Amino acid sequence: MKESEKANWEVKCTRRIKVQEGLVLQTYPDQKNIPSFGYGTNLTIPFSTAEREFIFSHLFDSMGIASFLFDSKFDACKLIVGGILERQCYLVFADIPDNAKIALVDMAYNMGGGALAKFAEMFKFIAVSDWGKSADECMDSIYGRDKFSKNRASSNADLLRSCAG
Repeated sequence: MKESEKANWEVKCTRRIKVQEGLVLQTYPDQKNIPSFGYGTNLTIPFSTAEREFIFSHLFDSMGIASFLFDSKFDACKLIVGGILERQCYLVFADIPDNAKIALVDMAYNMGGGALAKFAEMFKFIAVSDWGKSADECMDSIYGRDKFSKNRASSNADLLRSCAG
């Protein structure tokens, strides 16, 4: 894969997540009353040492902290999705269609890797490139029915379906 192609899906995914999460430069309760900051960063999850050091060295730079935390979480989500694909599908992240990368990374960012890994049926269909059924499984879940996430789930299911063509 060319570097420009890699950057293209990542740029699309970054924009998508930032638009869906929104940016708040102060601590706020999210839709489920979880303390959050920046682009939907859950403040109840412990930060790594590097993240803590960056935050303390930039205490008065809310935008810098939000950007740093987004980049850190985005990179972690790519690794999480890659790990799930390897364990559940025997696939390499780089080999799946770009729209599947965007959908799965967005799902990991939104719900966390543990919750994403529970979509066993969806990953079963991803393993055999049955994108329609993988999209159906995305929607046939709490994520697809929950009033806070159903629109995002529908958008991600559409991305998965688009991989068939």
